[in-house]
Amino acid sequence: MGRILSAREASKAELLPIELDGTPESIAAHHLEVGRRSETRPIGPPRASSLYSSCIRFHGIGYKCKYPEYQSLNAAMRIVYAIGNGVHLWIQNSDDVIVSPKVGWWECLACGHTFWSTGYPDIDCPKCGARKRALRYKEHSLSLSAPYQSTGHPDLFIQVGNYVRVVEIKTIAGDAFGKLYAPFIEHQWQLQYYMWGCSEDTKLPVQVDPYVGYCVYVSKVPNWKSIPYKMFVVEKNTNVLQSVKRKLLEFNDILSDAGFGRMHNECVADFECSRAKWCSVRKYCTEFREAGL
Repeated sequence: MGRILSAREASKAELLPIELDGTPESIAAHHLEVGRRSETRPIGPPRASSLYSSCIRFHGIGYKCKYPEYQSLNAAMRIVYAIGNGVHLWIQNSDDVIVSPKVGWWECLACGHTFWSTGYPDIDCPKCGARKRALRYKEHSLSLSAPYQSTGHPDLFIQVGNYVRVVEIKTIAGDAFGKLYAPFIEHQWQLQYYMWGCSEDTKLPVQVDPYVGYCVYVSKVPNWKSIPYKMFVVEKNTNVLQSVKRKLLEFNDILSDAGFGRMHNECVADFECSRAKWCSVRKYCTEFREAGL
């Protein structure tokens, strides 16, 4: 690393050609990561966050045959995800938004020790002694086994009276926020899954309420004349929960060698749709379909 210039020296420093003649966009492209980033990861069981819209055939083929999932994100999408992640971390680890006591796992960033607490722990790390500011909320890892094999990470638990309840946090565009009068169906599926799954999870040291959960929406473009949050009470819905379980049973059938399941409705209607076009297992899905699997 070169020597840092003093203010006097910096006034005579040379600018790069792109900094002299380029546009703000081209200067950004020189100094910042603006291209697409691609990654691969194993295809696992269905995930709670995408269960409503997911293709069980995709999960079945990928998981059973050990095919990878390819993901490519441009700079705009990376910013969208980063905003969502940042809002989650802020709400989980501060008292700026949630005033009910937070309940859950807390991880020490210094040594990795994890422990359960109600409310932000007012102690130093019990294992290594690191200051309490080194503690961060850690989302519970929910993993259900057969016949409902699936995974998920509830955003937060809170204490409401005598109950511990699940909270899901969602960021949403400003124009959509103003029109929001009920949780999106995919988020209702997610919460129904968490309320049921967490109440059955023996790894949790408390009993989670299987009847009531909350979905909190945070506007990414606040209107200064109204609060930027909407919080919906989501009650147990037997019909939705049965739909969730039926979809998970499809995945179990695939693992039990009952074929590879049915194609997603979008692909049945048009195998050139965007879902099929960008599907990581499209080639294999086609081959299995032609073979009657």
